[in-house]
Amino acid sequence: MRINNSQAYIYILWWTKISNLAGGELSFVREWPVESYFLVVEFAKAICFINVVDDIYDIYGSLDELQPFTDAVKRWDSATSKSLPTYMNICLSKLFNIVNSLACKIMEEKGLDILSYLKREIYAKHIWWRQDGITLDIALHLKNI
Repeated sequence: MRINNSQAYIYILWWTKISNLAGGELSFVREWPVESYFLVVEFAKAICFINVVDDIYDIYGSLDELQPFTDAVKRWDSATSKSLPTYMNICLSKLFNIVNSLACKIMEEKGLDILSYLKREIYAKHIWWRQDGITLDIALHLKNI
């Protein structure tokens, strides 16, 4: 899928229409449609890559590979992953770069430090459930996402 300038322009027009409908009553609201649009794109990149990590856990990785992979994610340190298969090292490197980049952009633009939050979200509960051999039904899984 290609995101182009016309999609950003449509978003800006939408925001302008919404802010004009208020008849000046929301003049105190900051105008951040462009920044918000690009932050959403960055979040989408991170979420897509987190799905790659999820597939490693759910589909591809062996339990022997997943323990050191999990340790590297938990420590947020790719140096501890040298014994992992190449695909896991590539994944960790890209994951850390994408998430750290997103956190830096949000810190620069909004003054919020969200890196620890993003790390916690990546290091999800279902990692341990799979390792313990616990099979979740879909309702329980969705409840705990």
